[in-house]
Amino acid sequence: MYFFKIGSISLHATKHAMVAKQVSLEPRYNKEEFEKKLLSRNDRLDMKFPNVVANKIDWRSLVNDEIFFAEEADIYDARIKDYIDMSVPVTLYPRTDNFPSQLFLRVPLKIKIDKLNVHNMNVVSEEYNPTTKRSSNIYFDKVHGTLKNLTNLSAAIKKNKNVSFSGSCLFMHQIPCKCSFQFNLSKYQTGDFSVDLHMAALDKTVLNPFTEPLSLFTVKAEPCRKQQPILKEIISQQVVNY
Repeated sequence: MYFFKIGSISLHATKHAMVAKQVSLEPRYNKEEFEKKLLSRNDRLDMKFPNVVANKIDWRSLVNDEIFFAEEADIYDARIKDYIDMSVPVTLYPRTDNFPSQLFLRVPLKIKIDKLNVHNMNVVSEEYNPTTKRSSNIYFDKVHGTLKNLTNLSAAIKKNKNVSFSGSCLFMHQIPCKCSFQFNLSKYQTGDFSVDLHMAALDKTVLNPFTEPLSLFTVKAEPCRKQQPILKEIISQQVVNY
């Protein structure tokens, strides 16, 4: 369903560094053709990473044990698009182990990155609603943040079970947002994670472009002018309590 591409890789052995250019995960088909290939509803991802830099790599672990260990890595100007068509039916027993931490634990290559810095990443989530016969996008622009303890190694998880992210972005191109996530890798079966989200004032001009076509409701209230935490909760098995 996808092409995985790498434009170039440069290795600097003495500096224990690696630079990868034009890394991408691209769909083989357009949206209509992609959906025809699906057995059940699923996301169509389009991911581009123009510049990825890893430092202080343990070459011995990579060669002898096939473990990618780096003390620090940086991702610059990434672009991620996610599309889902809600008109596509789901299977009788759909998979529920699709949280980010659960997906990462299934990556075949064993990975341990102490600190991953994200610079100027843009994320777009698009959904088609068959009820309204409309689709809409949710945007997260200029994402900057740091991911700590990114690993799928059992031994490393026993020492530190939590992988955390802290960062900032612009929601819907204009609303400043700060957030932190923490995934509990020792409870991967339920995908447990916590989130702390702070967002500036929201009003109907920001919300209605996606709440009306996707959720069938219209916001009419005046915005709250004071920035405040809007979500701080521990989430398990895709249940959110507000």
